[in-house]
Amino acid sequence: PLRRWVTHEGFNVRSGGAVGVPEFYDYDVALVELERDVGSTGKPRRVCIPCTEDANRAMRKPPGTTCEEQEAELLGRPRVAAEFMSLDGQRMGVQVKNQQAWAVCASGATQAGMPYAGLEVGAVVTPRFLCSGQESGGPPEATTCKGESGGSLFLEMRHRFIQVGVVSWGTFNACQGGRRTAEGLLLRSPPPPGHQPRDFYVSLFRVQPWLRRVLGGALRFAPMRPMAGPTAASPVGHTAGPSHGSPVPPL
Repeated sequence: PLRRWVTHEGFNVRSGGAVGVPEFYDYDVALVELERDVGSTGKPRRVCIPCTEDANRAMRKPPGTTCEEQEAELLGRPRVAAEFMSLDGQRMGVQVKNQQAWAVCASGATQAGMPYAGLEVGAVVTPRFLCSGQESGGPPEATTCKGESGGSLFLEMRHRFIQVGVVSWGTFNACQGGRRTAEGLLLRSPPPPGHQPRDFYVSLFRVQPWLRRVLGGALRFAPMRPMAGPTAASPVGHTAGPSHGSPVPPL
């Protein structure tokens, strides 16, 4: 049984209507609290939320490793293998697109035949979304089905699972018709000719202020970024200036 349900205050599915976006899924994330603890061993096994000390232990990182450093290790490559759970409990593989590959993937939201065709990609897909979708010549990727929204997008690392996103929406429902195999598994249909399915997930790295506010009493969060330390131009005892490391996209 559920004790409470907390949605992100920034979520408003109708907020894009003025720019021609009938359903806008920015900040499409919620937290549920159960009446009873599910336990920490056996099945189901806990998934680690990123930017926590639990995630540092799962990644075998020293205490104090920052959120920025975790993200660089987990999602710092153009394509990262990840998984989500299907409606029938199967692990489905995708490739999360990052860096330059993200923009190409995200552009699929406005491809021909979509309700958003002709709109600017940024009006539909914000930087808070991760993106996956089959690429020409790339490894096979699953496509989400209606009803799988709200599930975890996760990476497996050293037999531990780290959630990096929440399934939000996609351009193609692979389970239309509800057909099943003889074993009872859902049959996922191929997309229509010319359509390139894209799936979008709310990145847990991009809703950190909300997660920390809601879960701050339950989890120990890692620092967001390294603390600026003394430099040659900043004598010990004086306030050091900002770090000059790689910029981080806004939260």
